[in-house]
Amino acid sequence: MKTLQPKEAIAYGWKTTTSNFLFFVGIMAILFIGGSLVPRMLGGSFGHDYHTSAAGLGLIGGIIGALISAYIRLGVMKISLKAVDKKELKYDDVWSINTIFWPYLIASILFGVSVALGSILLIVPGIMIAIAWMFYTYLIIDKGLQPVEALKKSAEITKGYRWQLFGFMIVLVLINIAGAIVLGIGLLWTVPTTMIALAHMYRQLV
Repeated sequence: MKTLQPKEAIAYGWKTTTSNFLFFVGIMAILFIGGSLVPRMLGGSFGHDYHTSAAGLGLIGGIIGALISAYIRLGVMKISLKAVDKKELKYDDVWSINTIFWPYLIASILFGVSVALGSILLIVPGIMIAIAWMFYTYLIIDKGLQPVEALKKSAEITKGYRWQLFGFMIVLVLINIAGAIVLGIGLLWTVPTTMIALAHMYRQLV
């Protein structure tokens, strides 16, 4: 069994973020605007109007916003994997995911429903499903796997490491909490750092 190196993953994420800081500031801007602000605006445009037609438009806006957010997040994850592979980082990579977006979306729905059902039964099963399948996105990006294949392969590569990965994820969350405490500005460093660290952990497993 391989020995995971969480400290190495985090250190690599920090080093890469620092050496490409301005690039990742741009990525954070794209992530905030396209992945958060625009979806909220689309979903909340009719939030205070209770007419049926307006509510329907609000639902449509919410769905469109969710799709935009998912698209942006997938592109950013592709960039984090390229950073680990020491490839040239380009903003165009955020948009060059058309062929893998729908497999990713279907896998994300399967992931979300399964984790939710596991959490309803008991919290621990939900957590374990989330950890087992946590690398499905990278497998779709990296290997071109289809949704079910990506989930199965993620469960395969995480087997025997899930408690270690659970601890690793807690550390990443704590790092981002620390970044948020510093007036939110620290997130400009911590979010890219943790994204790259997660991609680095994927590379360690495959």
